[in-house]
Amino acid sequence: MSHTWKMEGAQPIRDAVLRRTCEKFLRAIGDHDQAVREACVVLEHRVREVSGATDAQLSSALMEWAFGGVSPRLRLAVHPNEQRGAMEIYRGITAFYRGGTAHRLRDDFDPNEALRIVLWIDHLLGLLAEAVQAPALTSTS
Repeated sequence: MSHTWKMEGAQPIRDAVLRRTCEKFLRAIGDHDQAVREACVVLEHRVREVSGATDAQLSSALMEWAFGGVSPRLRLAVHPNEQRGAMEIYRGITAFYRGGTAHRLRDDFDPNEALRIVLWIDHLLGLLAEAVQAPALTSTS
């Protein structure tokens, strides 16, 4: 059976790389923190890839570099406060979830909570894809 867009749309995790990377951890008996950690790695990799960042740019600093400043490399909003909010969302995900799961083992994620976090990251990946495909936003200020 061939893989079609209808099948893709029926998947709870839309991003194919994220789904492939996290699905096995979400289905596991335990250690669901691994799904969250891997989802954050996918997000960080994608931001680095589409923003032109180097491999040396990591975590929160990467998000600030990519989404922040007067001329953000990745613009999600025209209004500066909304753009800052977007930067803070991406930065917060990496600081809170990536940092929290990369530096210690966490047994407090049940499968449903881990899935909700992975789906939130899936949403952020979708916003990123839309921003990259859309014409560049220009400031009206």
